[in-house]
Amino acid sequence: MGVPSLSHEDVHLNFQLAATPVLGFLVAIAGLLPGPRTTPAVPPFTVSGVVFDSITNRVLAGASVQMVGADSIVASERFTASSDSLGRFRFAAVPAGRYVLGFYHRALDTLGIEPRSQLIDIRANRDVTLASPSPHDGPRVLR
Repeated sequence: MGVPSLSHEDVHLNFQLAATPVLGFLVAIAGLLPGPRTTPAVPPFTVSGVVFDSITNRVLAGASVQMVGADSIVASERFTASSDSLGRFRFAAVPAGRYVLGFYHRALDTLGIEPRSQLIDIRANRDVTLASPSPHDGPRVLR
């Protein structure tokens, strides 16, 4: 009695049938394994504060307050607000990260006074005071 000849299609079909239980077992095992780990979403924060002139010790209404992302996580983030009549400003929905925060006011610009920027780390809601430099302030290094 001769050996039956198998076509390429017969061999392929037999391989698929033999592999199906193994494949099913692997899929079942994969379903029991934990999925990729995800970092829990961190809620956005609020940054608020007051802008004032430290020389006259008065609030600065109408100051342009700006905050920009300082690290790669928040590099594209930019916030701008104007201080109200009480010198207050507020940024909502701020993602966690490090930012550079500063302000501009035309009265200080006219006097040639350049306010300093602050490097702040946002990990929770923050209240910040922004002030024009006083004549007694020395150079400031941000760390």
